[in-house]
Amino acid sequence: MFLNFSFFRRFLPLCLGSFLLIIFSQPALSEEVGISVNWSQQLTNPITSKPLVSTPLHFGLNSYQGNIPGIANVGGNTNYRNGVNAMRPGLIRYHYAGQMKDSTTDKRGWVKNPNSANFSWDVEKITAAMNGAYPHSPAIMMNLVNFPAYLTDSSGALKPSEYKRYGQFCAELVRILNIQLQKKIKYWEVTNELDSKPYYRNNMAEVGKIFAIAAREMRKVDPTIKIGGPAFAQSYTPARIEAFVSTAFPELDFISYHTYSTGSKTNNTTDIWNSAQKTVGAATNYMRNSVKKFTAKPIEYFHNEYNISWSPPDQRMTNHVSAIFDALAARSILYAGATGATAWNEADGWYGKLGASPSFPRRPASWVFEYLNQGFYGKVLESTSTNSSALVPLAVLGESDGQKSLSLMLVNRSSVNVSARLKMIAPQSWALPGASGQKIQLYKVNQNGSSSVASSTLPSSIIRGQAFTVEPNSILFLTVKPN
Repeated sequence: MFLNFSFFRRFLPLCLGSFLLIIFSQPALSEEVGISVNWSQQLTNPITSKPLVSTPLHFGLNSYQGNIPGIANVGGNTNYRNGVNAMRPGLIRYHYAGQMKDSTTDKRGWVKNPNSANFSWDVEKITAAMNGAYPHSPAIMMNLVNFPAYLTDSSGALKPSEYKRYGQFCAELVRILNIQLQKKIKYWEVTNELDSKPYYRNNMAEVGKIFAIAAREMRKVDPTIKIGGPAFAQSYTPARIEAFVSTAFPELDFISYHTYSTGSKTNNTTDIWNSAQKTVGAATNYMRNSVKKFTAKPIEYFHNEYNISWSPPDQRMTNHVSAIFDALAARSILYAGATGATAWNEADGWYGKLGASPSFPRRPASWVFEYLNQGFYGKVLESTSTNSSALVPLAVLGESDGQKSLSLMLVNRSSVNVSARLKMIAPQSWALPGASGQKIQLYKVNQNGSSSVASSTLPSSIIRGQAFTVEPNSILFLTVKPN
């Protein structure tokens, strides 16, 4: 998606909004907000009608740096490797808009001689870039962005006579990575944002045909993989979605789509956060409504690009505003029933949760992904706020190695201190207010980054149901475990 400026034309509707958060001990400046967590009520996934569960796939990231040897691989950039390992995204999507560019002239390009009949994958470069990358073992989604230039006409569209050859070229990358290099990549995504291209915008059924041909060729190499697409730039255009699904559905294992909330640098944060909290998740609903018209097959849904602006640079994607946005968006996508999500992106100067190469400094949003991936996998519980324009909760009951845990995220999207009080409904004995043997950890994230709060002070007060103050422009991550 990065440097693919056709995506700037997409528009995600906006709603209401607010600010970000952290904690202070001084008196609150707003009315008290009640937060209730019901241990006995698990939410329902609106797509599957099964209990809603959060998994490592929900708090993933796009890899914009991963195509480059010397960054993510063994012996690569230490700052980058440490930063991504701290965030531990459970899903990594390899994506670069210029993937099919000449590998000798584009540092992220992976194709040799893309303009000639003897085009091929640059196996040596691909191997070097991926050798030992992401040692925390996330699920990988490999995006096959577009087409080698030799196979296209003057407009950039794939020539109909070359559909099968393109499919075979996709299959060749499956062979290189899953058979030759034994990477065992599970998710393969064919094309990216072709609905933003003039030659496919009103003919997405043709993209579905290309997808289906490629998928059949890829399964010949590895029948265990899951294949999906087409990475919609526009997630709110039913006619285009339905056109694609109408021809792709026999081979479609998952559908993928993107949202960006604004192209303006002057709209207020309230609108941006309303978009994240309320509208981002709606993209999954649009996809589901279109898919079910053509197939009852249970496919997966990946909201695999999201961020604030389609018109960078925008400073808000690098500071605390992005941390609040990502926390609200991740919650919205999860509640909508998506299988997984990957924010755009892990590291760069404009969008990244880490800053630019070579130092790759951590930005506030990086801690959001660290804490979500640290304790927010499990049963998504009913949690409510008496004022969701100020304080937004997410509660998850997890279990690891036989030990349960309660994780609660509180997002203060208001511009003032919020006085809050937690009510636990039907709690587990080890999470009762004042229970002995509790292990409580509290982290806060704001414009300065992250810090922990001593468990002898505020965290235990929260569990006991006492009023506590959440500062503006901050997020709290509370975990409770039996000791």
